[in-house]
Order: sequence, then structure tokens, then C-alpha cells
Amino acid sequence: MRVRCRRAGVTILSAIDCLIARVAIEQGQVLLHDDRDFEKMAAVVPDLALA
Repeated sequence: MRVRCRRAGVTILSAIDCLIARVAIEQGQVLLHDDRDFEKMAAVVPDLALA
């Protein structure tokens, strides 16, 4: 996911945020967050559901 974001011009600083997002996607869960990195990821990865 980090590479996918990087290719789209989005820099994600936290590898842990990428891992959390990947688990949420794989489990089909909505990710409740208070972190700008997740907003940036969701713009690139449409499968990431945020609340």
C-alpha cells in the first residue's frame, strides 16, 4: 500500500498506518481514525472505508 500511495504522489510516513489500513481492508471493516495519513491513503485506495 505504501508503494501504491508513493506512485500516486502521496507520501505516507508511518508503515504502521499502512499495516492498519491493510488489515481493515482485508477484514472488510470501516477504519475509525484521527490521522491525516489515512485520509491520504483513502484517496488512492478506494477499498479503504473511513469513518
